[in-house]
Amino acid sequence: LKKYPDVKNLKVSGTLTSDHMDKIKKLPSLKEIDLEDATLEGDAIPDNYFSGKTILTTVKLPEKCYTIGTGAFSGCTSLKEIELPKCLKTIGNNVFSGCTSLVSISCWNSTPPQAAASNYSLGKDLNKFNKIYVPKDYVNEYKKEEFWKQYENLIEGKAIPQ
Repeated sequence: LKKYPDVKNLKVSGTLTSDHMDKIKKLPSLKEIDLEDATLEGDAIPDNYFSGKTILTTVKLPEKCYTIGTGAFSGCTSLKEIELPKCLKTIGNNVFSGCTSLVSISCWNSTPPQAAASNYSLGKDLNKFNKIYVPKDYVNEYKKEEFWKQYENLIEGKAIPQ
């Protein structure tokens, strides 16, 4: 990846070690990343991983991602929407802080992912954020869950995409 500092779009498959992840993190021109076919070390997006990537517009996460770390996407001011993995179990604090263009999050897990601590939030300065799409049969579960109930007016049920 050192040879390709101008990489704008990246599709990754196979196992990503922490070394690979460090190299991807350092790509200054990255706008779109597709990790759908990748296996993440620890099945997690590390804390602050994409933090400050202001030109990042699109992120596709692998299905087998159980944790998204604190501040993972903070400061990604061009990110407009994101689909969280169906098996996501834990979400860190301020994951989307400063994502001023973020309009919606889709979370298709039938069990609402838990926050790593009870006082956590998705983030600050979410100026355009207006929807959290969840499976239509599980809207009430999300609205009752400790972390997600702070966003109950934004939660809307939809059919899970195939």
